[in-house]
Amino acid sequence: MVFRDSKFIIGMVLMLGALVPAQSRSEMTSDRDAYRLELNSLFQTMDTYYGPLELKKTTIGLNWPQRKQSFASRIDQLNSSNDFYFLVSDVLNSLNDAHVAMELPSTLNWSLPLQFSSVENSIIVSFFNSTAMLAAKCPVSLGDELVKINNKSFEEIQSTQAVFAKYGNPITNRSMFARMLTSLNEARGVKLAQFGGPQVNFSFVKATTKAAYNCNLTYKATGNALIDRGMGEPVVQIPKSLLSNSPERFDFDQKLDDILAKDGDRLILTKEQRDKIYRVQQILSQVHGLMNLTTSLDVANLKEDPAPGDTGQKMTIGELPPFFKLPSDFKKIEFPALGALLNEDAYFAGTFEHKGKTVGFLRIPSYMPSVVYTMPLGLRYIISKLQKTDYLIIDQTN
Repeated sequence: MVFRDSKFIIGMVLMLGALVPAQSRSEMTSDRDAYRLELNSLFQTMDTYYGPLELKKTTIGLNWPQRKQSFASRIDQLNSSNDFYFLVSDVLNSLNDAHVAMELPSTLNWSLPLQFSSVENSIIVSFFNSTAMLAAKCPVSLGDELVKINNKSFEEIQSTQAVFAKYGNPITNRSMFARMLTSLNEARGVKLAQFGGPQVNFSFVKATTKAAYNCNLTYKATGNALIDRGMGEPVVQIPKSLLSNSPERFDFDQKLDDILAKDGDRLILTKEQRDKIYRVQQILSQVHGLMNLTTSLDVANLKEDPAPGDTGQKMTIGELPPFFKLPSDFKKIEFPALGALLNEDAYFAGTFEHKGKTVGFLRIPSYMPSVVYTMPLGLRYIISKLQKTDYLIIDQTN
């Protein structure tokens, strides 16, 4: 899926306008013009790279030209940068593709000490913390049915969340939203403000007696919400570390030159391309820190002790080896002297012989490595080594 590779991540980060000079976005009109250009850029990317657009016509009845017009018309109703974030999230959710999503720059999460499941046409309580429910004076039991949230039906609340409401299989969406209802994550495009919390009134019906009762439960909020920049407000200025004459930039260019010069196959980049690569990595590093993501493939010090009842060993990103045994004549492709900058653990590749043919093997264990801007360069290096193979196996395990 193209949208999970670094091209999509790079495109999304640049598209969100983090690097647009403040003076060009000082008025509401220019804000909307900029958002309109950014949305059109996303549409062009989808038209060019998203292969299943034709397939979606038959699977979910997607009328993509009509859908684009509908999304574009919402630009005139935008009042803040957050409105635009949720618009882009809605565009991607409309594809009903689990591999295509937008991770908003937010760590805000609302959670409750109970869990719901969708069973046939009912939403029932499938788990709860008895101590927390006693403290809230909520006489909930397993199997009790949820009928209303703040005096609105489950369907009414779900309809406010494009992530779980508008597109795709309604049964799957209902089931997912029921499970997510007690652990709401703004980063995935869920509009928490529409729940009216943090205290929410839940209406239940007892599974045994069919008696109705209400509970006021308070969502526990953790993390930081999206920064809502109104139309016409200046954007954050570009950090000095992004400037071409900074010491950080000088070190970056030297390391990039080292990568490009390896194996005698030097890739020539223009100054504009170098600037874009550098800015993308800087921004993504900040986003990773903001979201507190553990994306490094160096997992030696990240192993967790198994919880009571767990069996086996927990595995983290990139740790799982190929399920099948590679032949004894397998020759691994090495990255001489590329070092940590390339993050060579993000790849595992090589060749072996089979019935007179050369077979290439490429394993990509993660779509979210901590070093992003070198992924296309590393893949280009590997493919240059695999060009003369007769077959290619791509292993996307984990």
